[in-house]
Order: sequence, then C-alpha cells, then structure tokens
Amino acid sequence: MRVILDECLPRGLKPLLIGHSVRTVRNERWNGIKNGQLLRLIETKFDAFITVDRGLEYQQKITSVKIGIVVLEAVDNSLPTLEPL
Repeated sequence: MRVILDECLPRGLKPLLIGHSVRTVRNERWNGIKNGQLLRLIETKFDAFITVDRGLEYQQKITSVKIGIVVLEAVDNSLPTLEPL
C-alpha cells in the first residue's frame, strides 16, 4: 500500500509501517498546502493518508475522497507517543 504521512508527523514513523511504501508530505514537497488541495494531490499517488489532524473531517468533505484516511488520536505527535499506535 502507498501511504503518505502528514507534515505534522515525525519521519521516524516511516520505518514502522513495515510492508508499505511510505512517503511524507515533506518528501513530496507539498508542505504548507491546505488540506483540500493536499487531499486531491494525495489521491493521485497514494492509497492512504495518516495524520493527527482531528479537525480534518470537519474541515473537508472526506466522504468524497478516494483514499483511506487514518487519524491518530494522541496527546502529542512525538514518535514515542505515536509508536504504539
């Protein structure tokens, strides 16, 4: 599966997603792009988007997006906090 990590996630998550092709928003040079446009770009190259942005579903019409979206719920976005998820 082709997975992309949101720019607010640590790059250290990449090797933890074993068996998947993982890139980051930074790798794609898409940092700073607003969520609506970012999701459209992601749809063209990836199967899933991982973020910690809990407001994404309220900011965007994600039901029309043709990729999987995983929202990690954690107290912060540090690698030690996210790794168990």
